[in-house]
Amino acid sequence: MQRGFASLMHVTREGPDVLTNHLSERGEFIPASSLILSGGITEAVSVQAGDNVTLRVQDIGSTSIRFV
Repeated sequence: MQRGFASLMHVTREGPDVLTNHLSERGEFIPASSLILSGGITEAVSVQAGDNVTLRVQDIGSTSIRFV
C-alpha cells in the first residue's frame, strides 16, 4: 500500500489540488507562477552528486540542474 504523496500520483488532474491543500494545512504554500509537474512521460531516473540534468521544452526553453 502506497502512502503519502506517492499514493496520489495516479490522480494527475487532482494531484496539484491535493498537494496545495496538504501544504496549506501545514502553513506552507506553492508560490504564484510555480510550475507543477503532476506526472511524466518518462520513467524516473536516479541521480547522484556530480550529475547534470537538463530539461528542454520545445518552443519554451530549457533549464539545468547540477547535483552536488
